[in-house]
Amino acid sequence: MDIPVIVPQRQFASLEDFIENSNNFYAHLVVDCAHPRIGRKDRVWPCYERFNQSAPELAAELRKEMTMQNYGRARRGELWEKVFPWEKVWMAYKIMSNLVYIDDPSVEGKDDCVYLIR
Repeated sequence: MDIPVIVPQRQFASLEDFIENSNNFYAHLVVDCAHPRIGRKDRVWPCYERFNQSAPELAAELRKEMTMQNYGRARRGELWEKVFPWEKVWMAYKIMSNLVYIDDPSVEGKDDCVYLIR
Protein backbone atom coordinates (compact mmCIF):
# COMPACT_ATOMS: atom_id res chain seq x y z
CA MET A 1 0.00 0.00 0.00
CA ASP A 2 1.34 3.42 -0.97
CA ILE A 3 1.89 6.01 1.72
CA PRO A 4 -0.25 9.07 0.88
CA VAL A 5 1.53 12.34 0.18
CA ILE A 6 0.28 14.97 2.63
CA VAL A 7 -0.14 18.50 1.29
CA PRO A 8 0.95 20.84 4.12
CA GLN A 9 -1.63 23.47 4.98
CA ARG A 10 -1.14 26.99 6.29
CA GLN A 11 -0.37 27.10 10.00
CA PHE A 12 -1.68 29.80 12.32
CA ALA A 13 0.26 31.28 15.24
CA SER A 14 -2.69 31.62 17.60
CA LEU A 15 -6.43 31.19 17.90
CA GLU A 16 -6.86 34.89 17.17
CA ASP A 17 -4.73 34.55 14.03
CA PHE A 18 -6.83 31.56 12.98
CA ILE A 19 -10.14 33.39 13.51
CA GLU A 20 -8.92 36.41 11.59
CA ASN A 21 -7.25 34.58 8.68
CA SER A 22 -8.86 31.16 8.26
CA ASN A 23 -11.14 32.57 5.54
CA ASN A 24 -13.78 29.95 4.56
CA PHE A 25 -12.74 26.95 6.64
CA TYR A 26 -15.55 27.45 9.17
CA ALA A 27 -18.14 27.71 6.37
CA HIS A 28 -17.39 24.20 5.18
CA LEU A 29 -18.25 22.95 8.66
CA VAL A 30 -21.72 24.54 8.74
CA VAL A 31 -23.82 21.42 8.22
CA ASP A 32 -26.97 22.97 6.81
CA CYS A 33 -25.41 25.50 4.45
CA ALA A 34 -25.21 25.27 0.68
CA HIS A 35 -21.81 23.55 0.65
CA PRO A 36 -21.02 21.71 3.91
CA ARG A 37 -18.12 19.27 3.96
CA ILE A 38 -19.34 17.27 6.95
CA GLY A 39 -22.76 15.80 7.52
CA ARG A 40 -23.77 15.26 3.87
CA LYS A 41 -22.39 12.21 2.11
CA ASP A 42 -22.76 13.76 -1.35
CA ARG A 43 -20.55 16.71 -0.38
CA VAL A 44 -17.86 15.16 1.79
CA TRP A 45 -14.30 15.78 0.63
CA PRO A 46 -11.89 12.94 1.47
CA CYS A 47 -10.01 14.98 4.09
CA TYR A 48 -13.30 15.71 5.90
CA GLU A 49 -14.19 12.02 5.86
CA ARG A 50 -10.74 11.23 7.27
CA PHE A 51 -11.38 13.83 9.96
CA ASN A 52 -14.75 12.24 10.79
CA GLN A 53 -12.97 8.90 11.20
CA SER A 54 -9.97 10.19 13.16
CA ALA A 55 -11.86 12.52 15.53
CA PRO A 56 -15.48 11.29 15.61
CA GLU A 57 -16.38 12.97 18.91
CA LEU A 58 -15.11 16.37 17.78
CA ALA A 59 -16.82 15.94 14.40
CA ALA A 60 -20.11 15.13 16.16
CA GLU A 61 -19.80 18.17 18.43
CA LEU A 62 -19.15 20.41 15.45
CA ARG A 63 -22.16 19.02 13.57
CA LYS A 64 -24.33 20.07 16.53
CA GLU A 65 -22.81 23.53 16.93
CA MET A 66 -21.99 24.60 13.36
CA THR A 67 -25.44 25.49 12.09
CA MET A 68 -26.95 28.09 9.80
CA GLN A 69 -28.93 29.33 12.80
CA ASN A 70 -25.66 30.23 14.52
CA TYR A 71 -24.28 31.64 11.27
CA GLY A 72 -27.37 33.84 11.04
CA ARG A 73 -26.75 35.13 14.56
CA ALA A 74 -23.30 36.29 13.46
CA ARG A 75 -24.70 37.88 10.31
CA ARG A 76 -27.16 39.82 12.49
CA GLY A 77 -24.32 41.35 14.49
CA GLU A 78 -23.38 38.94 17.26
CA LEU A 79 -19.65 38.56 17.69
CA TRP A 80 -18.20 35.74 15.58
CA GLU A 81 -16.08 34.73 18.56
CA LYS A 82 -19.24 33.98 20.54
CA VAL A 83 -21.30 32.35 17.80
CA PHE A 84 -19.09 29.44 16.76
CA PRO A 85 -16.94 27.17 18.95
CA TRP A 86 -13.70 28.60 17.55
CA GLU A 87 -11.37 26.54 19.73
CA LYS A 88 -13.03 23.37 18.39
CA VAL A 89 -12.95 24.72 14.83
CA TRP A 90 -9.23 25.45 15.18
CA MET A 91 -8.64 22.00 16.66
CA ALA A 92 -10.47 20.49 13.67
CA TYR A 93 -8.32 22.55 11.32
CA LYS A 94 -5.11 21.40 12.99
CA ILE A 95 -6.18 17.76 12.69
CA MET A 96 -7.47 18.13 9.15
CA SER A 97 -4.39 20.00 7.97
CA ASN A 98 -2.55 16.68 8.22
CA LEU A 99 -5.26 14.81 6.31
CA VAL A 100 -5.12 16.60 2.94
CA TYR A 101 -3.54 14.31 0.35
CA ILE A 102 -2.15 15.28 -3.01
CA ASP A 103 -4.60 12.97 -4.83
CA ASP A 104 -7.70 14.48 -3.19
CA PRO A 105 -10.17 16.21 -5.54
CA SER A 106 -9.49 19.94 -6.02
CA VAL A 107 -6.02 19.84 -4.46
CA GLU A 108 -3.83 21.91 -6.74
CA GLY A 109 -0.50 20.18 -6.25
CA LYS A 110 1.97 19.72 -3.41
CA ASP A 111 2.11 23.46 -2.63
CA ASP A 112 -1.65 23.98 -2.20
CA CYS A 113 -1.32 25.26 1.37
CA VAL A 114 -4.70 27.03 1.26
CA TYR A 115 -6.84 24.05 0.25
CA LEU A 116 -8.74 24.02 3.55
CA ILE A 117 -9.29 27.77 3.82
CA ARG A 118 -10.36 28.77 0.32
